[in-house]
Amino acid sequence: MRTLAKKKVSADNIAKSLGRYLGSVKIKAREHAELETLGASSVRFKLRQGGPGRRASISGFKCGDITRGDIEDWLIEKNIEETAIQQGTLRWAKIAGWAGIISVVVTVTMGALAIYLAK
Repeated sequence: MRTLAKKKVSADNIAKSLGRYLGSVKIKAREHAELETLGASSVRFKLRQGGPGRRASISGFKCGDITRGDIEDWLIEKNIEETAIQQGTLRWAKIAGWAGIISVVVTVTMGALAIYLAK
């Protein structure tokens, strides 16, 4: 999104690149950009202020009111992205842990072998 903002492309081009088309049921590009700018925690806080139902209008955004359903859909997307990042981080942490365990076992084994052969 930052790359697109630097290029100063039109809102239609941003929407198309994000797979969101202006005037459709999906979230508009300028709304998406504002949600991204605010971040998930701020958006969750604003979501508490609105009424129930997916069509409830949530105010307090620079781009105007956004429906609860659009915000909830965006939060689901963010949750999926965060989960993928956490899973990737956990995977590499496990790999690093196993590499550390293996290096300790090899070091101890080589040290014991060196002591045994020195006798």
